[in-house]
Amino acid sequence: MIVIRNSMIFAAGVLLLLLSACTEIPPLVTPVIPTDPCENPDPERVRDQGRQVLIEEFTGVQCVNCPAGSEAIEDLLDLYGERLVVVSVHTGFFADPYPESNYDFRTPEGDQLATLLGSPLGYPTAVVNRKKFSGENRLQLGRNKWAGYIADELQQPKIARIDISAELDRETLELSSSVAVFFDESPANPLKLSLFLTETGVADLQKTPDGIDPEYPHRHVFRDAIGPYSGIEIMADQTYCSEFRFEINPEWNVERLYLVAILSESDDSLEVLQAHQEKIIP
Repeated sequence: MIVIRNSMIFAAGVLLLLLSACTEIPPLVTPVIPTDPCENPDPERVRDQGRQVLIEEFTGVQCVNCPAGSEAIEDLLDLYGERLVVVSVHTGFFADPYPESNYDFRTPEGDQLATLLGSPLGYPTAVVNRKKFSGENRLQLGRNKWAGYIADELQQPKIARIDISAELDRETLELSSSVAVFFDESPANPLKLSLFLTETGVADLQKTPDGIDPEYPHRHVFRDAIGPYSGIEIMADQTYCSEFRFEINPEWNVERLYLVAILSESDDSLEVLQAHQEKIIP
């Protein structure tokens, strides 16, 4: 009887351990920075803004094929200019830094973005406007599909224009910014606004087909999110505008930082309706 009782206790302990191991870990949520309404946002600042498309590239310093993907995106930027907004997210085991790396580009928010948008099955890969296109099984797309879907998305009607203003206190490194959304149409559903910080031209190690390049220029590196990585819910009205404050990491080069604003649907589709970015220091 003692043996049976001990076995039952052991089994119960194992079951408790398994249940605790399977407990769902809540998603990372960056606290929302206190916001204040903007005063007199000016729609004339973005009067001529057209449809702009977001591409979120998933990459890593130990990915030998990723430089080719990054170059493909630069070619698309040469073609479309500011109409294409790029965020490069370093995540997954390919993103593990080398012992000699100067930077670790991985972020908790970047990992959560990969979970939100579907972890890459192979690199290079990217998500265009967080949209699941007809005939595709997932949001993640191989390099040969980026150009076609971006061209298609640029032809879609825009429903809103986004204006970004930023001011940086160089002594305290506090970033004060305002983001205004002017609606050309009234969507039926609530929307979300996400704010990201990216840094471009960061020289560090990268694996390439020719070996490890110690001075590879990493572009559009996702650094952090202002507020929740998945965005804050806003109501689609004639105008939305709020002010945000954020403390910049002193390791980042403020001359190469961009503030990215992403307007997306808040239901299960996640589809991006408009994106825009501005250099923190013009």
